[in-house]
Amino acid sequence: MKGKELLEATIYADRGYVADLYETVTGTRPLTTITKNESKKAGASLQIFSAELSATETRSYAISSLEMLSEILPHLKEASEIEIEALSSRMASQSGWIEGRLSIFRSASSVQKRDTSDVITTAKDQFFYIAGPGAFKLALITNPSYFSLGLDTFLRMQQTALKSLSIPVRAYVRIFAAETYATPFVAVPLLMLEQRGGI
Repeated sequence: MKGKELLEATIYADRGYVADLYETVTGTRPLTTITKNESKKAGASLQIFSAELSATETRSYAISSLEMLSEILPHLKEASEIEIEALSSRMASQSGWIEGRLSIFRSASSVQKRDTSDVITTAKDQFFYIAGPGAFKLALITNPSYFSLGLDTFLRMQQTALKSLSIPVRAYVRIFAAETYATPFVAVPLLMLEQRGGI
């Protein structure tokens, strides 16, 4: 998969991960600039244990992120599928492919006042998840800027105009044993491709 086909199929791509993997796989060394930043609060009395200093790394490549993705995709395709049955609450994080349907989950916590019986919402949240085989659901920690075509807007639309969302995807993720009230595992998606033929 390359060029226009890859561009149209890509729903989500972690550009930082793509660049790191491209550098690892090809051995290409980018032009790198590291800038040290010091907070105004740091001053001359900076303590030994302090978070007032930071560094920013800027890398410049001669090719685009789409070209990088095209180069590393054959390497990624060699990675194994996530074995859902083998996942456990005490496992170390693992990376691999999973297929399912991209959707949105919305949750809210509420309390009921004793005197008036009014129900008050105390907290609410919404996130993307992948509905896999059977009843398996995988919550996703996403970065809005990594979505193609502004698809992260679906998350906001879910509050008002969006009735449902179901996009067939094949995703390369790093999955963690972090349980939510809706899903037993949480993952960071590194690449999500739309399955044009369905799943």
